[in-house]
Amino acid sequence: MLQFLRTSFTCPNYTTLIRELLNANAAYGLEGCVQLCGKTSVVSMNNERPCSPQEESVLMHMALQGRLFEFGSRTSCSHPHVTVIIKNMPRDDEERHGRMKDNLALLTEGANARVQALDDQFTMSIQQQFMLQLISGARDALAEIEGPRKKQMSESSQIMEDFHKQLERMLLSLGLTQSQEDDLLQITQPATQRMMALYEQGHVVEQRMQALLQKPEQPLQG
Repeated sequence: MLQFLRTSFTCPNYTTLIRELLNANAAYGLEGCVQLCGKTSVVSMNNERPCSPQEESVLMHMALQGRLFEFGSRTSCSHPHVTVIIKNMPRDDEERHGRMKDNLALLTEGANARVQALDDQFTMSIQQQFMLQLISGARDALAEIEGPRKKQMSESSQIMEDFHKQLERMLLSLGLTQSQEDDLLQITQPATQRMMALYEQGHVVEQRMQALLQKPEQPLQG
């Protein structure tokens, strides 16, 4: 029982879990078949091979008969995700019969818990894939924006540089006094300062965007 519970924690899929459950029953001298119903598939096996259509039909019917159900030499045990049918349950020894039913119930419950855990992992994996797709889409959008934004910053810087050159030429041609030139520069200075502040803000945004674009995608932790 403990060996099965330890092993079931590491089973990566339904098929491996069924085999471990069948092996655990075989260790008690019990033979039968198992059906696991999870989010990704329904798997049915007996001790030798995948179940026949007839066996699958019986398993599906027994899943509706309650937690423990006995019919002749057979005993079924069902949980929401697992149904087990044992075809050679001992009847001649009442004490052993009772122990085997208890063991069967515990094994089935443990297998059911592992199916639920596998399903939860599958759901988490789908959620992670969805989030990574969103992150990838956001990065693609940022990459598309980055080119035009850089061009706009470069053009804004060039406009400011051209403005200063034109202003210097105009001051030389007007023949203004130093006081008049200083007054005119005082008028244009606030606009220049605002333009430089915007440029600096754009530079900060550029650095943050570059960090986002270059940051590797990491698996999300559950």
